[in-house]
Amino acid sequence: MVEKDGYFLWNKGDIYSFNKYFKTSEFSCQCKNKDCVEQKVSKILVDKLTELRIAVNEPLSITSGFRCKAHQESIAKSEVSTVVAKHSQHELGNAADVKSTRMPIKDVVTLAEKIFKAIGIASAFCHFDLRDDKERRWYY
Repeated sequence: MVEKDGYFLWNKGDIYSFNKYFKTSEFSCQCKNKDCVEQKVSKILVDKLTELRIAVNEPLSITSGFRCKAHQESIAKSEVSTVVAKHSQHELGNAADVKSTRMPIKDVVTLAEKIFKAIGIASAFCHFDLRDDKERRWYY
């Protein structure tokens, strides 16, 4: 793993620890595409998720981190969600979908609002990204 221009970079399948709370494997693209090798996530995103993890005081599960372009396109085509961005923050390494192990989503959101401006809320997870030009809230 290397740090470059504010991002952690690694190859899919490689496992490194960002800190005592998060590993690269949690943020790696979940696609099955053999061409999906290079992975990335923003150091700022990891830092903010770590801050949230400490505030929540329980493990957070990353349900989706980095997504390669092909994976993002497959999600959009599958219509898994009514909210699938054409230019996803996940593709940029600037977003993660997260769920708490015990804390209700509404309580996680309350804590996250002190850390993130862009928050998507679903019944089973929250989306957090680094857009900070204005407060954004949406529901899945």
